[in-house]
Amino acid sequence: MQCRSPVARFHRRGSAALAEAEGLLCSNQIPLGAEVMALAPSLRVISGFGVGYNNVDLAEATRRGIAVCNTPGVLSAAVADLTIGMIIAASRGIVANAAFVSEGGWARREAAPGLGWDLHGKTLGLIGFGRIGKAVAERARPFGMRVVYHDTFEDPGSGWEDCPYRPLDDLLRECDVLSLHVNLTDETKHLINRRTLGLMKPTAWVVNTSRGPVIDQAALTAALSVGQIAGAVLDARS
Repeated sequence: MQCRSPVARFHRRGSAALAEAEGLLCSNQIPLGAEVMALAPSLRVISGFGVGYNNVDLAEATRRGIAVCNTPGVLSAAVADLTIGMIIAASRGIVANAAFVSEGGWARREAAPGLGWDLHGKTLGLIGFGRIGKAVAERARPFGMRVVYHDTFEDPGSGWEDCPYRPLDDLLRECDVLSLHVNLTDETKHLINRRTLGLMKPTAWVVNTSRGPVIDQAALTAALSVGQIAGAVLDARS
């Protein structure tokens, strides 16, 4: 049977190479825990080619004296572009309308899905206002969206006076689109949950291009099933 899992392939093919490795460059899709580190007794540095490093057991790496690195900023523009693209797709029902055409609804002269809603005048709530959050805000401005943000700081610096800080609950009540741009930590895991989803407008959308576990998936599914929020667009593993 062919081994399709990238993690399984990593273990199957990489054990011999790891035995001599002093450095490891790896996707954040590969869990790097004690088991993997034990295969590399000479390992001194681990680096991902992205921003996230939650796949690495930091405590074990510290115990072994292994430096852990990432590449901050390398994907900021790409993720911000994707986020705005996902918001546009949600607002204009692009996926539903494309499916309607490809499945023959247009040819059969059936009623098409709705044409959606305008971004202009809507409030974009950003949780996380670092490099990616600010890049999303820059892209949202020309569409006429109003931007508010929540983060661990209340002063984003010069040039962001039009993007005011909001406490988390206030932001959730206010936004028409919620976009997540935080690292996965103990504090952010399931940050979006049954309680916080319950604060949002029934017309609001959730967009996640950060990490899947920032959202409680069961709570999100329940909220969508009863129309507690309008929809969600996800580009993150749960």
